[in-house]
Amino acid sequence: MVLHEKATDTSKAGAAAPYRAVAASAAPPSEYDQSPDGMDEEDHAANLEVKRLQEENNLLSDALLEQQRKTNVLSEDLLEKKRTIDGLEHSTDA
Repeated sequence: MVLHEKATDTSKAGAAAPYRAVAASAAPPSEYDQSPDGMDEEDHAANLEVKRLQEENNLLSDALLEQQRKTNVLSEDLLEKKRTIDGLEHSTDA
């Protein structure tokens, strides 16, 4: 992170750039806070939770697709039965 502070130099070079970059004094994370892959425990836990939620989402999506297939089969069956009933009604009217 870089912070900016007002430059105190009033020369022409300083006047052209009234602010200068100053390194932030944030301490780097402790080597004990990070795993070998560079992630700390909190990041690792968050990644595991994301993977778990993705797997759950995939399972739910599969279940939803299966229910939609069953609904489509039932809808087709009901339409066929309705056509049969309509055909019987028309044949008895004639």
